[in-house]
Amino acid sequence: MPYSTAGKNLMLNALRGVAPSAPLTHASLHSSIPSDIGSSELSGGSPAYARKATVFDAAASGAIVKNASDPSFDVAAASTVVAVGFWSALTGGTFLGWAPLNGGSTDGVATVADATNLFTSYAHGLGLNDRVYLLPVTNQALPAGLNDTTLYYVIAPTADTFQVSLTLGGTAVVVTNPQEAYFQKIIPEVFGGQGTILLDTAALDLNG
Repeated sequence: MPYSTAGKNLMLNALRGVAPSAPLTHASLHSSIPSDIGSSELSGGSPAYARKATVFDAAASGAIVKNASDPSFDVAAASTVVAVGFWSALTGGTFLGWAPLNGGSTDGVATVADATNLFTSYAHGLGLNDRVYLLPVTNQALPAGLNDTTLYYVIAPTADTFQVSLTLGGTAVVVTNPQEAYFQKIIPEVFGGQGTILLDTAALDLNG
């Protein structure tokens, strides 16, 4: 899960013995990759969309798992849902981080070449037109030409390489410096009519 700056500060302050001032209490839905302050949250519909109270059990083995309560979100017609966000309040509040709605386990780290715009990752498992978001790896920035709030389309996949495009069937994004990047597959949920999404599982963990 990508944590916001506020979420990282909250955890670090807890480590140094300062009581958290903005604990995670509510979940949200987002139509695109959220920014550091929780952009692209859904709205509208009848019944109207609203954040839902979300309770996590006590931390164990470096993770917290949502308890047995399963919040159900109302989603307006013609909405696309990409991500679940986490907040400190029903409205307003502090945005603490987000997770892909339907990502599965297709993710990894790729080396990105500036001469060919190719992402190289052994047996990456991505297919043509899959959607992915990208994050920088530790102590690096994303290669120039890419950003962490865009949901890209996979193009020209082979077993060990792929490129990304801003549009379906479009051209490869031009990368201007070689670097590594973390990628995660996302499967957006598209609503033709008014509907609901049930958040039946969620686990937040810290690695490393």
